[in-house]
Amino acid sequence: MDKASQPKLLAHSLSQQALNSQLDLLRDALLATLDALESIRASCLPQSNLQLGESVQRFEENLLRTALVRSHGNQTHAARLLGVKVTTFHAKLKKHKIHYDKY
Repeated sequence: MDKASQPKLLAHSLSQQALNSQLDLLRDALLATLDALESIRASCLPQSNLQLGESVQRFEENLLRTALVRSHGNQTHAARLLGVKVTTFHAKLKKHKIHYDKY
């Protein structure tokens, strides 16, 4: 390596270290935020009458809606995102009475 390239390599190495350091700080901040949000969410949940079936239903509905939004209403793509067959996806939409034409 010639002497002219060494300062550029050092500058690149330092900027990469600074970037990695910033990414580490961001990751730590995001994890702390997620912990705080989970704590808030848990404190807002009703402590009694929490039924597993109802929670699973709401979770599944949210997944279906999110997949539809992310796929811009393309049901085949939404099913692929969730890792299910299109027929299963359609059956779940029908079961949860989710009208996909608004996505």
